[in-house]
Amino acid sequence: MKAKNLCLFLVLLFCIGVAAAVKSERLIDHFDVHNANVHAVFLQLSKYSGIDIVAADNIKGEISLSVSNKSWRDILEIICRVQNLTATNEGSYIYVLPAEEFAKRNLDKISHFDGAEDASILKREVIKIFHIPVNEIKPAIESMLSAKGKITVVEHTNALIIYDTESNIAQIRKMISELDIETPQISISCKIIEVSAGAIQRMGVHWGYDNNNANKNLKASHISESSNFVTGALEKISYGVLSADKFNVALEYLFNDNKGEIIAQPQITTLDNKEANIFMGQQIPIKYLDEAGNTVVKMVNAGTALTVKPHLSG
Repeated sequence: MKAKNLCLFLVLLFCIGVAAAVKSERLIDHFDVHNANVHAVFLQLSKYSGIDIVAADNIKGEISLSVSNKSWRDILEIICRVQNLTATNEGSYIYVLPAEEFAKRNLDKISHFDGAEDASILKREVIKIFHIPVNEIKPAIESMLSAKGKITVVEHTNALIIYDTESNIAQIRKMISELDIETPQISISCKIIEVSAGAIQRMGVHWGYDNNNANKNLKASHISESSNFVTGALEKISYGVLSADKFNVALEYLFNDNKGEIIAQPQITTLDNKEANIFMGQQIPIKYLDEAGNTVVKMVNAGTALTVKPHLSG
């Protein structure tokens, strides 16, 4: 019986809590105050919402407001805008203070953080770069420096001199270790071949007879001279009509051109994702007229060019 009563009590508390939450977010049909003390208005909203609203001591004055179908949060925001106030959520309560004081507090927090950074001890450290040019990695490191941090490039040793706080230098070292990796090299070669226009051509007909029986003779009947052949042609060619059904004919057409010459076989090595150029040719003069009508000779490249930008994936 006691267990049953306890369960009913807990259910009742839960229902009351849900009802209070629903009430706190329920819209207010009509909220009307006239020349009311601002602290009294905050107290009224606090009682309605069930959340403590604490106002700063330097907030004074009266307010007149008439709104409809607004939640208590909307009404609080409207009052703060009208009175130039700021409401901050402090977890278990809401604190209301003048907007100027709120901005000043935020500025003091930022100044305190900057002051803590200024008070940090600065140190100087040399970081050696092994795989990439030091000028390429410098822009990525500059954004990580503190307000008093400095960076110096030493090109002949491919190193950086960092002057900053110890924590910043540690972060910079970690970033450099991730960026300073060996880039794969890629070798590219090509052949420039000159091909002549000479060719060997042949065209003809292959006659054949398919007979699996070796004892069977191939027979043919003579074509009479009364046929429409050129006179005397029958004496110069072999002719006949095959009687077997396994007669076959193959048309042969041959075109062969094997006169080629390798003029050049250039080769270039580049880094991954770096553009490389191969050019075989010469410069020739080109004449043209300028704007004044004078003849100008310009040398231009004439030949074969290959531009690649290789990238290794995977």
